[in-house]
Amino acid sequence: MRSQSESTLLRIPLEIRNQVLGYLITDQLHVILHKGALHWSICIEPELAFDLDGSERNLQGQTHSEKTWARRLRSSWGPHWRCEEFFQDRGRGKHTLDGALELDYVCKQVYNEVHALMASNTMFQITDLETLCYASTSKDTGARQLSFLHDVGRRVIANLVRLDITLRLPLSVWESIESGTSMLASPQAVAWMGIGTAIGQLQRLTKLSIWLDHDQQCSWSAVNERCILAPLLPLAKILRLVLPKLHPDLETSERHFTEDSASPFQIRRVLRQRYHAQSNEHHDPRNDASQDPPTKVIFKGDFPITLETCRFFYEPDFTSASLEEIEEDERDKWRRGVDVELWMKNLQDQLDDFSPHEYVDI
Repeated sequence: MRSQSESTLLRIPLEIRNQVLGYLITDQLHVILHKGALHWSICIEPELAFDLDGSERNLQGQTHSEKTWARRLRSSWGPHWRCEEFFQDRGRGKHTLDGALELDYVCKQVYNEVHALMASNTMFQITDLETLCYASTSKDTGARQLSFLHDVGRRVIANLVRLDITLRLPLSVWESIESGTSMLASPQAVAWMGIGTAIGQLQRLTKLSIWLDHDQQCSWSAVNERCILAPLLPLAKILRLVLPKLHPDLETSERHFTEDSASPFQIRRVLRQRYHAQSNEHHDPRNDASQDPPTKVIFKGDFPITLETCRFFYEPDFTSASLEEIEEDERDKWRRGVDVELWMKNLQDQLDDFSPHEYVDI
């Protein structure tokens, strides 16, 4: 066995050594609780495009059934649906970090330096509340200890600096929190109410991003934001929220953080998923060899409802400024008492009867 003083790696300056070790450490990692143990997997969507409607999950140029598209639309990983498939297809991420894990066996000094680099430089991604509560439980609380790839994660999780949380929860979870029945409802509702305490245990955390949505076709405006976001108030200084856009006819300053109301949070509003998976409620398994009810993909517009129509009539590529103009025009219609959904239905009726030699007033 050679001593550390004989190691070429350990003789070079720490700054250079960190650069070398950095090549073996990924920028973003998913942490997943699976069968009672924590696993990690590389994030393959590090630069997410948030304003997506779900059509991108039906990959062009590849043959996929509507069932595959529907499964992707239902993913609780939200915009990280590709990462979920990668994790499932690659044996739950066990071999995606071999280079970094092998360094654990070099020596104690390298072990400590690698974990310090991961805690400081890696953005950790969590997509469910059970993993979050499990991973943030420290040894000092007397709760169960972590088993995280040969016990590696205990040191890393306790000292992480950046955390990104993506949660697409059942609408019923958010509704139970608003009604005050969360303590009698699902474990997810109970876990959400304690999210501030759970994340508060990560004492070195300086950057926190949380993406939220529900799993139904209706607008995000059905959720009482002020109520469900209350547990996050202790984290407001380091928190950036990514939330779906509010419907102008459904938003209220009493329930939502509207544009003209004060908010303790930094909030980015994004387009909500517009394609959804829908099961056949009248499916009879006695008449079908498959036990799973057939699923179809449907389109359900959300604010701005006029987006697709404007893109069809004007230009295919919209800048963010163009999107803002569409939103403002639609908000103005709602303010003037125009039922935009009815207006769109009438427009669609005109388009259905449209002749190439006629003009349609939009």
